Amino acid sequence: MFTGESFHTLDAKHRVFVPKRFQHVLESVSGGHSKLVLTRGFEKSLFLFSSQGFAQVLRRLKTQPFGGARMRNMQRRFFANVHETQLDASGRVVLPEKLRRYAEIEKEVVMVGVADRAEVWDRARWEQFEAEGADEYDELVAVNNQEAYELCLRLNREESIIAGPSSGMALAGAFKLVPDKPGNVVVVIFPDNVFKYASSV
Repeated sequence: MFTGESFHTLDAKHRVFVPKRFQHVLESVSGGHSKLVLTRGFEKSLFLFSSQGFAQVLRRLKTQPFGGARMRNMQRRFFANVHETQLDASGRVVLPEKLRRYAEIEKEVVMVGVADRAEVWDRARWEQFEAEGADEYDELVAVNNQEAYELCLRLNREESIIAGPSSGMALAGAFKLVPDKPGNVVVVIFPDNVFKYASSV
């Protein structure tokens, strides 16, 4: 899993060093080879995937409907900016010009670990992003697997909502944060569905 942040500088050939801990993740999930995928990300960042991690993204995208102009445009922009590459002998990766322009990266770079991927940011933009979002990160709520699966089952059996375990976890967190009293209105976003878990539900 990719975690933490690391500060680097682009060299004259637009190469940036990938932190050792990120290299270890890439090697562990890629069978020891250094192939990886750079793509356009969100909020003017770049996404850095292992080849296996990118394959998982492709599988998720294939399950999404192609209807709607917004979805089609997202897919076009995403796939038009996929760049397959690999680390050099010094653990560096070249940032292509098109992706650098999108992310407005000139010299100072931050590598940020985000679970299944690393993100590449212009340092000034990353520091601005962190400063602006400081008040949004209020607290974490601990939810164990048993709680998540129990609410997932209840959603399916009692409410006919085909939500998956991650949705059960979100609902459990809401129950812990907001008192269950008349008049309280809470919006919970369910991030998954039950189809790929159907055999266990």
